[in-house]
Amino acid sequence: MKKLLLLFCFAAFGTTNTIGQTTFGWETAPSGAAKTKSETIDGITITGSCRDGNVTLGSSSPHGGSGKFFHSQYTNSTEFSFNTPVNLISIIAMSYSDPDITYTFTPFGGDNTPVIVTLDYHHATVELNWEGVTSFTISSEAKEFAWFDDIIVENTSLSSPDLSMEEITVYPSPAYSTLYLKGLTAITISKIYNSLGQLVLSTTASEINIEPLTNGVYILKVTTDKGNFAKQFIKQ
Repeated sequence: MKKLLLLFCFAAFGTTNTIGQTTFGWETAPSGAAKTKSETIDGITITGSCRDGNVTLGSSSPHGGSGKFFHSQYTNSTEFSFNTPVNLISIIAMSYSDPDITYTFTPFGGDNTPVIVTLDYHHATVELNWEGVTSFTISSEAKEFAWFDDIIVENTSLSSPDLSMEEITVYPSPAYSTLYLKGLTAITISKIYNSLGQLVLSTTASEINIEPLTNGVYILKVTTDKGNFAKQFIKQ
């Protein structure tokens, strides 16, 4: 019997690097206010800035994070960029005054989907799961003292090669109960993410039962012994 695992709980990423992953915690970045702040770890450089003024580094946030954190001073738009394409796993987002502000995370580079998150009492660990990102913005309708920490990335040079979609078929879309994968052999794992970037389903089957999923837009990411591919589909 094919095993299908439906994930109802999402575990927060820790701050310790795992194999192939790098965590930007701003511990080595210089202090003081400036137009930009940068940190380089494992050959990857991240640079952050905000639309309306300077950025600085805070410490000992009461709302999460660890050690230093990136502080955008009263703005509604913060941008982070990388010196090389990365797979962006997650980020801790915080706020100073608005406990349930909504942030929109918009990626640039790769074929990814924006993620919208409302903080839970000043804090959220946001799972992004983007691939091939060169930069991203974090925006809100209202200006806020925005704080960010523990940005976890994976260097794309450590990832498996992408498969050609010319030989792979994912159907139907919209899908109602079953999603079919054709042209693939030796599937290592298939993962489905919702519009918030959260992993909601994992399987090794080529016929995926999606009946438990709510209607909406999803991203299917498949890993095989020959490489990876990602495909967006709609569940109705």
